[in-house]
Amino acid sequence: MNKMTLTGRAILLASLSLALFGCALDDDAPTQETTKSSINLTLDNGETTMDAFPGDTIRVKVESKELKDIVGTTSNSAWNVNYDEEKSQLTIIAPVVCTSGPAKVMVSGVDKRGQVFRSLVSLTLNDYSDPRGTFILNEGSVWSTPSEMSSLIYVSPRTSATPYVYESINGRAPGACSQDMFESGGKYFVISQNRNPDTDGQLTIFDTKTLRKIGNYPFKEKELDWPTHVAVVDGYKIYIRDNKGIWFFNTMYAANQLTFIEGSRGARKNTMAVSNGKVFFSQNSYLKVIDPESNTIVHEVKYGGSISGIINADDDHLYVSNLEKGIGKIRLVNTKTYEVEKVNEITKENGGDLLAMTFAAAPGISAKGDTIYYSSLGQKVYRHLFSTGESKLMVDVKETLNPEHKVTYNTVQVNPTTGHVYMNTLMGFGPLYKTNTIYRFDMTGDKAVLLNRWENLTRFPAGIFFPRGTTPAAKK
Repeated sequence: MNKMTLTGRAILLASLSLALFGCALDDDAPTQETTKSSINLTLDNGETTMDAFPGDTIRVKVESKELKDIVGTTSNSAWNVNYDEEKSQLTIIAPVVCTSGPAKVMVSGVDKRGQVFRSLVSLTLNDYSDPRGTFILNEGSVWSTPSEMSSLIYVSPRTSATPYVYESINGRAPGACSQDMFESGGKYFVISQNRNPDTDGQLTIFDTKTLRKIGNYPFKEKELDWPTHVAVVDGYKIYIRDNKGIWFFNTMYAANQLTFIEGSRGARKNTMAVSNGKVFFSQNSYLKVIDPESNTIVHEVKYGGSISGIINADDDHLYVSNLEKGIGKIRLVNTKTYEVEKVNEITKENGGDLLAMTFAAAPGISAKGDTIYYSSLGQKVYRHLFSTGESKLMVDVKETLNPEHKVTYNTVQVNPTTGHVYMNTLMGFGPLYKTNTIYRFDMTGDKAVLLNRWENLTRFPAGIFFPRGTTPAAKK
């Protein structure tokens, strides 16, 4: 199967220029050599088949000569097909339900002699687990009228961003005031703060490929005190952080009881990481480790200042960021030995303040391999090359792209497969939160290149998440 992007224009897709009839050709019908009529579809790379992603909007240029009554039809009604005569353009919208199956799309037109010309393209539909995709989890707003429940946006590897994908598939919102999302064992786990009976629960579990709900757990009233983060080991050992600390919950137990992890009281309101089969979380300046075999804290280490981010690095390592006496530090931590193998310092002079981000619920840093991105809660995005220690300002979004947006909601994140960097901004709070932008950047060069921007889709974005897919790093 050929994987294609829609960035480059290209060649001829399916050019069936001879006249096609329901049965045999008439003796007097013009041949391909004598007729001037034709219909062609222009797609990427001259292919006759195409991969689509759920919710994708695909636009295809239709080139025709001396034809009228041009229409587009599809063999699968789940795919929406429309032909714009004025633009000579075919628009194909892929279904949100990824199990809808493939489709053949045909464009046909009639010449002045009544002969029908057709061109055909075949489309397959990828599922939601492709690691080049992106999810944005919205908290929603209980203060708006009417109140908005949480929701999930899917950003295609191409150019489409589709809101409310979970609701479209399951019929209800994943939760009320959702805070965090974690992938493990072919499942997503979303933790929400409120026990709204019209949603799918405080803990919602759904399939990574289809987004179909697998289970939901509302918990009893006051069992959890405003839960904010979740981490999962082996697809069923679940760790939930709330205002008290961290709780263990096992979906394989019939009782489904919450068990408090001793020593976790005061766990920081930030993302936990799972590496080498263990759970890592921060508690002020402490990095602590939970062993799921015993559900006890088996290691802890204190650094010189509050931790702002714990994220996975390659080969059973973590990057840990914090601020010590005004200097930002990023450590490379071995999760087998717990040793710090390297420390990089980041000062305001060589790359910005790493930690005006203490209040962010998402990690203060995000990495693709050796390349780390951070923005604090501002709109200046920095790139740090861990191997060399070089830091560089890549873009000031407020200055160059969107001066009216005053709020960066949570931190920038990089897709570890594509290297694309994502950022969410709002015009402000109150009614202004509905004016917002999602940005996708390429920051591999000397400066950021804006690839896409999508307007007014977020509703207080709790975080940006990327499918692990089947890459070796994803299997850890």
